[in-house]
Amino acid sequence: MVKLSAAAREYILEKGGILTISKPPGISFCCGHASLEPELSFGRPREEAGFLCLEFDGVTVFLARELAKVEGLELEITRFLGLRKLTLKGWKPI
Repeated sequence: MVKLSAAAREYILEKGGILTISKPPGISFCCGHASLEPELSFGRPREEAGFLCLEFDGVTVFLARELAKVEGLELEITRFLGLRKLTLKGWKPI
């Protein structure tokens, strides 16, 4: 599943309290396959059927069912020049 840092929780609450983590698009190469990073978007998914609904102390996270078994995912805040960005740590593209 996915973990949520305290800073990420506060940030998501500032943005409305609902986050969707969508299945990443895949890329095929001649010698294999890789996945880009999952998309993070605020609000509910268009179709909730393909998502698990997780509650974290006032925050709702819709996680794509394909990502439910991925170990070590954590939502964190990164900062650059004073700007905050929500990031998903622990994602491996291959």
